[in-house]
Amino acid sequence: MLSFKKVVLPVLALLFVLLVVSCKKPNPTYEPSFYRFKINQISLTAIPMTDAGGSSWDLGISGYQYPDVYMNVEDSAGNLLQDGTADVRNDLQLSALPIVYNLTTPIQMEDLSKTSYFTVYDDDSPLSANDLIGKVALKLADYKIGYPTSITLSSSGVAFVINGVWY
Repeated sequence: MLSFKKVVLPVLALLFVLLVVSCKKPNPTYEPSFYRFKINQISLTAIPMTDAGGSSWDLGISGYQYPDVYMNVEDSAGNLLQDGTADVRNDLQLSALPIVYNLTTPIQMEDLSKTSYFTVYDDDSPLSANDLIGKVALKLADYKIGYPTSITLSSSGVAFVINGVWY
């Protein structure tokens, strides 16, 4: 006859080992690590309605005194990541904001340590050079804590909301 020590104790030992091995501890400090960001939408939410000298952006001929706005995204060398010159909003008044740009081709931000600039211009061509209304800088490495999918940027009266996904 089998003894208690020969049958039950090994079974209990095996069950104990299986129980210990199958236990998993949660890792409360885990946070994903993404290395790229894809911009799907840019919203221009604010611009100054006068230039630095307090004058209107346009001459006011025939009542047109408000800026003819377009938005670009540029790298630190001034290279275009998004060319907005084909989408000029003529005689833009404050009540027309925000302007939402849904990008058909998302902007892929591959190097999070590089700074990109979201710039707003007043289109004065072909009569004169376009005026820089303002720009804001974005360095995505500064947003890696929490990985927000919506980032608000502002500087000198110009404001943008950038929406995208981390991957």
